[in-house]
Amino acid sequence: MAAAPTSTPAARVRLLGPALLLERAAWALEALLARAHVCEWLLVDDAAAPVDLELTLDAGQWQFTWDRVPDGATDPLAATFWWLARVEEQLAPPDAFDEHGRFRADHSAMVRSGDPLATPVDDLAMGLAKRLADHVAPRAAGEVAWRVVATHDIDLPWRWTRAGRRRALRSIRDDLRRGRVGRALRTLGALAAMPAWRLRGGDPWCNARRIHALEAGEGATSTSYLLAATHVPEDGDAELYVRGARYATDLAGLGPRELVGLHGSYTSSDVDGRLERERVAIEQRTAQPVLDHRFHYLRHRPVAAWPLLDGVGLRTDASLGFAEQPGFRAGTAHPYRAWDFAEGRPLD
Repeated sequence: MAAAPTSTPAARVRLLGPALLLERAAWALEALLARAHVCEWLLVDDAAAPVDLELTLDAGQWQFTWDRVPDGATDPLAATFWWLARVEEQLAPPDAFDEHGRFRADHSAMVRSGDPLATPVDDLAMGLAKRLADHVAPRAAGEVAWRVVATHDIDLPWRWTRAGRRRALRSIRDDLRRGRVGRALRTLGALAAMPAWRLRGGDPWCNARRIHALEAGEGATSTSYLLAATHVPEDGDAELYVRGARYATDLAGLGPRELVGLHGSYTSSDVDGRLERERVAIEQRTAQPVLDHRFHYLRHRPVAAWPLLDGVGLRTDASLGFAEQPGFRAGTAHPYRAWDFAEGRPLD
């Protein structure tokens, strides 16, 4: 349960409640304490032993429904479990999902609350941090209080395929019909430059090196999520990925600081073995381990997808956003271990 030792004493925590809830509650507690920067802690079973924090589980709050958030004031661990384990999506009715099978933001508790950028789990964690102030790890000298983690979904790694040229011509036609002359002229100029790109053996959208140079100028790095193959129209046309394989080659040439993740294809969570084959394909193209992942279209059901990702050797996933708008779908802006409902345990 405890992380690496720090200069603060371990927090002693006791959970009181039905035995069937204790493992789920301990998982929720782990996430809250990590967010609160309580890095060393232990559970105390002895009812007579002194503790720094005692939490009583309210069985009524653990009787979950999809459209009622447990009361965090009554039982912060029940509320945390509901948010992080995505109980909301597990129990939601069919009309809470869009035509791609994605959980709809307008059916979420986050949007219903009136604050689509809220982080209720982080708010609960801050409440625990106040109660365990003597055990909060001090911030190291120079350590920032927040950071931006930049990522890129490389859905279109090559612009000037046959389908790309047709898209450009349709765009010019549609812009002229709507009176958007400037936009039409810009697309026409890009189309006119296509032979020059072809002569150089490049493409304006195969821009890994240019992105890297811009980020390096700011002392920044990022993760690029790469699609491995096309299986359905939503993945793009086949020529796109034949030509766009150059993008992965360019990333590999930038060295190990350029992080690469798998962008699991539209059907990767539906077809047995597909996600593993795609992970191997990206590893072969980039000559580096691929451990991070984000689903294309953000199309997945977390409860089913998390064990699948774990089973093919992926260690992190960045798919927990809404397709329609920004927002923290699981109620937190911080990473946490996923929960496996089938096994009743956290994943690694």
